[in-house]
Amino acid sequence: MQEETTAGADTYTVGSIVVPANSYTGTLTIEGVDNNLTTEPKALVVQVSKSADLVGAGNLTISIFQVCPVDETLFTGMYLIEQVSTFLAGSTLSHNTVVELKRDGLARSFETFNFPNFCSTTNTFVFNLVCNEIVVPFQFNNCNCGDGVDYFGPAEVNAIYSLDNDEVFEVVFSDDTKLNCGIPGQTVYRFTKQ
Repeated sequence: MQEETTAGADTYTVGSIVVPANSYTGTLTIEGVDNNLTTEPKALVVQVSKSADLVGAGNLTISIFQVCPVDETLFTGMYLIEQVSTFLAGSTLSHNTVVELKRDGLARSFETFNFPNFCSTTNTFVFNLVCNEIVVPFQFNNCNCGDGVDYFGPAEVNAIYSLDNDEVFEVVFSDDTKLNCGIPGQTVYRFTKQ
């Protein structure tokens, strides 16, 4: 049985959970109707009722947001990366080096040094392609003055991308979001396909 609910201007269809024979798990399908969805996640809370046969009853929070498909071959491969914003005690990531961008859905990642003037181990850096914007999620820095958690994060103003051209683009992110080492800055890297 399916139930349709409306929250504000958004409509969601929540299907039933079917647990196959000899299994302990099932799949719940939720379809959102795009009534002005944005890239900002909206919370949908589904209440799972308790029963004698069900383990894990309670509220389930699901984030629903707009997703724009990107061809899996775009924004992948070898790129020269260059820091084009002001250096903060040297470059933030590897500067003037070639990295390999790898795809995981709408995310792209690459191995880089964090503050190579101070540390000699690499870390994985991630950015997401979200409906024409390049969004850097909060992520770890393995070379910092504090614990490194959420050191890098979303930009004050995200860079944009075009599906027509992945030859040159920029990634903008916030540096030192928790004031571990000083004042947060906006760092910009240019990516040029090799």
